[in-house]
Amino acid sequence: MASLRERLGRLEARAPAARLERIPVVISVLLTATERHRAVLRGEEPPPYSPEELEEMHREDLEVVAGGGVVGYLRESGGWDSPESAAVLDQWEEDARRRVEGGGDAHVT
Repeated sequence: MASLRERLGRLEARAPAARLERIPVVISVLLTATERHRAVLRGEEPPPYSPEELEEMHREDLEVVAGGGVVGYLRESGGWDSPESAAVLDQWEEDARRRVEGGGDAHVT
């Protein structure tokens, strides 16, 4: 099966050149994370994140550690106020804090 990035590349190749736009880095992070997960499931070496993707993930971690980002949004939205949900968000925030402080592993998948 072709990777999502390869499939996207084929679609872009068929599109008119004037309409092509750069893939937003947040989408690129998602595509790479998906390909990394698929590689792990197949027992293969996961592809690396690009420097731009790593920079975006660090920026997102900084937002989370500061109480914002997706974790901050979810804390303010309904459905995340149960103790179990709060524990998931707390762990997500702690993982981001550890990555920002350099004491934890990089994004694995």
